[in-house]
Amino acid sequence: MSYLRKRVLIIFSITSAVSLVVLLLFYFLVLAPAQKQLKAIKKEAASILSSEYIDACKKEMAIKTNKCRENMDYISRFVVDANSWIDMMPYISAVAKKSELSMFSGRDISSDMYYNKDKDLKKITTKQLTVSFDSDFGHFAEFANALEKGRPVVFIKEFEIQRAPVGKNEVKMDLQILVSKEHYDFDKMITLKK
Repeated sequence: MSYLRKRVLIIFSITSAVSLVVLLLFYFLVLAPAQKQLKAIKKEAASILSSEYIDACKKEMAIKTNKCRENMDYISRFVVDANSWIDMMPYISAVAKKSELSMFSGRDISSDMYYNKDKDLKKITTKQLTVSFDSDFGHFAEFANALEKGRPVVFIKEFEIQRAPVGKNEVKMDLQILVSKEHYDFDKMITLKK
């Protein structure tokens, strides 16, 4: 029996050694290169995904920037920039001249006052102007339409027409203009920091 045991032990040892060599060869020839290749593929996929993500973020930012510009353009129809407020009386005077109003005069009668007490509108105020002029109804209507359809929109808060016995009627109007309290450079606000 000793011979049989020895022989089984030798066969088992040789088989184990051959199996170990085959496993080591399989690992070094097949698995190790496959693992290196898998790591390289994962790294490349991560870089592709990150660049795709960055591209998608840039596209999304461009869309939001354009939407923001459209909104600012829309708002600018109603709100005068703080630095442009001084140009409003000459603008209104030019509209009056174009509407052929006579005896036109105007003055700023308000300091800053909140347009709305909402916390969301802290940065918008109203400025109030009073203008008076002589006009017939057609020219008055032309003037009022030009102010309310112009850019920026000038809101007519009140108006009073005093009928003249002879000639043109005297008109007094209180105008309200929405004014931002600060000057905003929109392009600087949306520029991405690199």
